Amino acid sequence: MILAAAAVGVILYALTRPTLPPTTYAAAKSTPATTQCLEESATLVAVAGRDTMEQAAISYLTDVPAGTHVDVKIASFSQDKVTGSDRYPAKYGNYNFVLTKQGGSWQVTSFEHCKV
Repeated sequence: MILAAAAVGVILYALTRPTLPPTTYAAAKSTPATTQCLEESATLVAVAGRDTMEQAAISYLTDVPAGTHVDVKIASFSQDKVTGSDRYPAKYGNYNFVLTKQGGSWQVTSFEHCKV
């Protein structure tokens, strides 16, 4: 019974974990880059569903022009959490991200300016 209650609590927390509202690259880039950008995990290059993860990660910045090349590095992956790094051209900056699976789709729950 206690285990079931704990499981329900974990599920409710995961479903209500806050997502970040999208932002502009100027706002994101204006924050200090205090951490190193995450590196790609060689074992995750071909992870299933990668395209939907990448789309969620790059859609966080709302004003980067369509067609801008973004190098998305997936550092870790589980069924409900992805970490990685978006590497844009210098004008737009580089960012570490955390995605969590919420309601069947990937949502940005952390997005921080990083240095390469």
